[in-house]
Amino acid sequence: MKNKTSADKNENKLAVLSEQINKISKEVPIASVIAIITTDEVIADYLHREWERNESTRAGFRILNILTKNGGFMRFTDMSKKVFRSKCAVSRVVDNLEKTGLVKREMVNDDRREKRIIITKKGIEHIEETMLQRRQISKHIMSCLNEKEMETLISLLKRIRKHIQEKYPPK
Repeated sequence: MKNKTSADKNENKLAVLSEQINKISKEVPIASVIAIITTDEVIADYLHREWERNESTRAGFRILNILTKNGGFMRFTDMSKKVFRSKCAVSRVVDNLEKTGLVKREMVNDDRREKRIIITKKGIEHIEETMLQRRQISKHIMSCLNEKEMETLISLLKRIRKHIQEKYPPK
């Protein structure tokens, strides 16, 4: 009988909490953050499925893109800051990119503690081969917005990111 009472109390607490969550979820700031998180998850899932065809990942794509834009190489520390991930997390992604021959690691000034990531010829070819697919995917994702709406979205997301990073800068 005691267990039933405990279960009833939990059920009552859950009902109250559920009601509170439903209520505050309708507040504009919370609803906005929930919309951003949910959209990120949907886009991430869509990209994951599309990039699987080319044996890519979201993180791998990001690192290859950054390397390409930065002359083909970057120190782990700098990459970590660019992708807002720890050096350990970046290292795991680089491990996978290295296994497929898309990047390699190299010591900086013969210092074994400091390494940089370098895009390989195969990595450059991979970027070239997947560029059209990436453009098509992006166009598909954004096809529900017109040009002005996309510009507004970019501006708002950058403003939110800057605001957050002022308080919590990348590690």
